[in-house]
Amino acid sequence: MKLIDLFAEMDKKHLKVKDQIKNEYFRVKDLLGRVPSRLELFTYMDDDVYQMAIAHSKDNPFKRYLEFLDELNELSEEEKVLYEGIGREFINLIENTNMSKVYKMPVHFLQESGKGFFVKENGSALALREDLRKSIHSEAFVNQMKDVIEYRAMDYYQRRYREASTSFKNQLCN
Repeated sequence: MKLIDLFAEMDKKHLKVKDQIKNEYFRVKDLLGRVPSRLELFTYMDDDVYQMAIAHSKDNPFKRYLEFLDELNELSEEEKVLYEGIGREFINLIENTNMSKVYKMPVHFLQESGKGFFVKENGSALALREDLRKSIHSEAFVNQMKDVIEYRAMDYYQRRYREASTSFKNQLCN
């Protein structure tokens, strides 16, 4: 078994980052028996592959999950419709919105995104521009939004935990 693990590890080192991420995606898909959501991929992905993915922005599937699924021919029919429309741009904005605090993701940074997806409306903290409102009735859109927000929150807290752990270890060593 150790020899098999050694060969598997050697194979990993020869694969491109993108191929390692794809292989890990299909491993998680096989484990779940279906296309994983962002949050499921994050949860079940090998941590070394995850760290590699976030370190290589252009290959990071979490920055463009619908595009990643499209490249793998893994989009459902309803997701293909979402992918072809303005909904994909909106989901991509949510995937890539900078945030220093998790509570800032839903309101402040979204309003300041510059894409104009959000408009000011009396009586509302956030309102969607008219042409995007059509997308909210799509189950694929709702599922993608929920998944992005859950993933971003989980990733945010994991990063904070890692930073706190590293800081604590550094204090112990000093």
